[in-house]
Amino acid sequence: MSQPASDDYGYRCTDRMVRERHSLKRCAEEFLRSYGGDFEFLTGAKSFLEIRGPLPVAMTRGVLNCMRSDPQGQHMLKGFREELPPRPRLEVVERRRPAWINLPSEWHYDFVYSTAKTAQVVHYLDRKRSAVRWYPHTGQFELRLFSHCKPLYKRLYHEAGEPSYLFASHVIEGRRMCPLCMRRAS
Repeated sequence: MSQPASDDYGYRCTDRMVRERHSLKRCAEEFLRSYGGDFEFLTGAKSFLEIRGPLPVAMTRGVLNCMRSDPQGQHMLKGFREELPPRPRLEVVERRRPAWINLPSEWHYDFVYSTAKTAQVVHYLDRKRSAVRWYPHTGQFELRLFSHCKPLYKRLYHEAGEPSYLFASHVIEGRRMCPLCMRRAS
C-alpha cells in the first residue's frame, strides 16, 4: 500500500461514526469486495465479509481507516468528505508563554554524588546553574543538577524510582573529590 502525500480526510473514523452513518459501512464493504492487495488486516476483513456477511462496527472502522492509506480507498472516500471528521485547526493559545521557567532555587548542600555502586567521586554542586525547571504547558517539574565539571542529572518530577544522584554536605566516606570540580571551583 502506498502512503498518501497528504491526509485531507481529517482524523480517524470512530465506532460512533460507523454506527450513525450506514453509507460509510457500505463504502467499506464495497472497497473490500474489490480489494486485491495483500495487507493482512484487509484480506482478513475481506474473507470475513465473504464468509460471515456484514462486518462488525470495529472492523468496519479499521477498514475505513486503512482506506485512507490506499489510493483506491482514498478515491472512494472522496464522496464521503462531509461525513468524515474535519481536520482540526491547531492554534497557539498564548504566543508569549515560555516553554519552561527556571524556578528560584536555594541549594543547601555543597556536594552531589551518584548512587551507582561503582561511582567513586563526589562532585561540587554548581549552585548557579542547577535549577528546578517548570514546564507550564504540561505542569511538570524537572530537577536539573550541574557540577562544576559537567551536567549531571535531569529528571522529571513525576517519574518514579530511585534517584541516581543525592546531595551531601560533606565528602562521603569511601569516595574522593572530583579533581576537575576541585580545579574549576577554586
